[in-house]
Amino acid sequence: MPSATCHHRTSGFTLLEVLVATLILTLGAGGVASLQLQTQRMIRDSDRLTSATQLAVELAEHMRDQDPDAYLFSYQAGTNASDSMTSSVPGHWQQRLQRSLPQARATVCRDNSADPHRWDCDQQASGAVVIKIGWTDNAHETTPPRLVLVTGL
Repeated sequence: MPSATCHHRTSGFTLLEVLVATLILTLGAGGVASLQLQTQRMIRDSDRLTSATQLAVELAEHMRDQDPDAYLFSYQAGTNASDSMTSSVPGHWQQRLQRSLPQARATVCRDNSADPHRWDCDQQASGAVVIKIGWTDNAHETTPPRLVLVTGL
């Protein structure tokens, strides 16, 4: 005679197993999304650094055969005029700077400073001509120059 207790074997997953699997998948998807955002930021920053480098090299080439002091200027996006902007700086250069970099800022100055990664320059006559370019993604954020090119002039 069969016993009154019957053991049924069920196939499938328990609710707890489903919840754990869902949690693991959610964490994995979140990690992938985070990596995707970080990769996009790095690509954007790399593109901007490449643009800044091209602009700095182009300006240095313009300065090479001329009086470098004619190129000393300071420019910041969102202001009405550049400080000491001269006709020696090509007009299309400033326009490309504005288009390429958000909240662009550029300074060409003489600087002997031990720390060129700051915006102010010592303006010593014996100092090398330095091209400093920066940008921000946030209009209220202040950052040091992101590219500093010492021209040796």
